[in-house]
Amino acid sequence: MPSLFGRKAPLSSSLSSHSSIVTAPITELPGQPIAEDGQVQSRAAITVGRAKEAIREKRRLMMAPLFYVPNLIGYVRLVLLGAMFGFMYQRPLAFSLLYALGFTLDFFDGLTARLFDQSSEFGAIIDVVIDNISRQLLWSRVAPSVAPLIACVEWLVFAFTNTERASGNWKEACFAAAPWIVRKILSNNFRTLPGTLVISGLMFLPLWAYLQTDIARPLLLTLPLARWLAHPAVGAVLAAGRAMALLCELWVVAYYVKTVLEADGAKLREKKKQT
Repeated sequence: MPSLFGRKAPLSSSLSSHSSIVTAPITELPGQPIAEDGQVQSRAAITVGRAKEAIREKRRLMMAPLFYVPNLIGYVRLVLLGAMFGFMYQRPLAFSLLYALGFTLDFFDGLTARLFDQSSEFGAIIDVVIDNISRQLLWSRVAPSVAPLIACVEWLVFAFTNTERASGNWKEACFAAAPWIVRKILSNNFRTLPGTLVISGLMFLPLWAYLQTDIARPLLLTLPLARWLAHPAVGAVLAAGRAMALLCELWVVAYYVKTVLEADGAKLREKKKQT
C-alpha cells in the first residue's frame, strides 16, 4: 500500500537534511550579529588605513624642508667647507676663493628662499651653523688667542636667538629699546650702510687676517687684488664692522639675560601671592 504521505525518504537522507539545517552558516540567517561585526571590522580597517595615510603625510611634510632649494644650497656650502679647509695650509688661493664663494652662496640661499617661498626653521638654523663654523675654523687658525672668545659670543647669540624664536616677534621686542646704532644696523634686514659694514666685517675680517699670514704671502706677491684686499685700510674698515657686530651681539645677550631675570622675578612674585 502506498504510504499515506508518499515515498519515505531513506534514513541517511533524512539525517543529512536535518544536518544541513543545523550547520547552515549563521550569516545566511537574517538578523544575526555577525553581519554587524563584519561592518565594524570594515570601518576599523578604513580608520586604520586613514591613520597610516596621515602618518605618511606627516612624515612627507616633515621631510619636505630637507629638499628646499635654499637648503640644497646649504648642503653645497657644507661640501665647500670641507674642501676649503683641506686647502687652507697649502693652497691659499683655492682656500680664499672657496671661502668667498661660500658666503656668496649664503646670499643666494636667502634669495631663493624668498623667490620660491621656501623659508623654514631648519634652513635658518643650518644657515647660521655653517656661517659660524666657517668663520670660527678660520679664526682658530689666524688668531688662536681670541678665537675662543669669538666662538663663545657667536654661539651664545645663536642659542639665545633660537630660544626666543618661538615668541614670533622677538626681534621687535629685543631691539625696540636698543641703542640707535643697533637699530640702524638691523633695520631693513641689514640692508643699510651700517648693516652692510657689519656683515662685511663679520664675514671677511677673518679672511683679511688670513691674508696676513705667511701661508698667504705667495698669493699677495702674484695677485694685485689680493694685495689690495690685504691692505691695512681694508682691515681697519672690516675691524670697525666687526666691532659694530659685537655691539649687536652683546645687546642680544644682555636682552636675553634681562628676559630670564624678569621671568624669575615674575615667578617669585607669584609664589609670594600664594603664601
